Amino acid sequence: MASWNSYLWPLVIIKSPEFMTLPLGLAELHGRFTTEWNVVMAGSVVSVVPILILYLFAQKHVIASVAQSGLK
Repeated sequence: MASWNSYLWPLVIIKSPEFMTLPLGLAELHGRFTTEWNVVMAGSVVSVVPILILYLFAQKHVIASVAQSGLK
């Protein structure tokens, strides 16, 4: 998750759009004077989908670990 959230270092280093991280790609969707918010929201949804799918597959284990470490 920390690698996905990095913004400044990839902004300085990466020059090619193929290697951009998610935050850089979402920042590229913003215009200089106007922003098409429907495109930005679609990009945000697309960036959340893999994390959501991973959670749905691991949901049983996440809930079990939270229940096992509950307060007494």
